[in-house]
Amino acid sequence: RKNTENPLVLPTVALCIFSMYQMVRAGLRGDSRVFQTSQRLRVGSQGLAIAMATATVAWEQEAIKKR
Repeated sequence: RKNTENPLVLPTVALCIFSMYQMVRAGLRGDSRVFQTSQRLRVGSQGLAIAMATATVAWEQEAIKKR
């Protein structure tokens, strides 16, 4: 049900999980460049997920006002 209410949040959460996986893998290998890039990707994807959820709520509130 939540996926139908916020369809764009799920891909951003998947991107966040992928970046966390990549971050752990880079940390175990000792690759600081990939680790730092993965951190930035994680923070960006979390921000995007929050923005998408907020935009969906605002969109729904506007649709309710128009009814």
